[in-house]
Amino acid sequence: MDRKKAPHWVVMSGFDDDCLYMHDSDPDERRQRELDCQFIPIAREDFDRMSCFGKNRLRTAVIIWPSAVDQSYPKNVHD
Repeated sequence: MDRKKAPHWVVMSGFDDDCLYMHDSDPDERRQRELDCQFIPIAREDFDRMSCFGKNRLRTAVIIWPSAVDQSYPKNVHD
């Protein structure tokens, strides 16, 4: 990781019993390529520490979940 002390968004791309996997959209331009920042394994213990910021331990998340499949879709335009 780049040890930057500034918060930024990442995408969690998976998990298993030991790690969470993330894509970091803020690569270190001098040392990393975009491919270096995909599926980065983060130990669960480390993620808890890394996912908070500042003295007040700010933590924010946006969770996107697929909706239930609508069986009536697609509808006929003329109905």
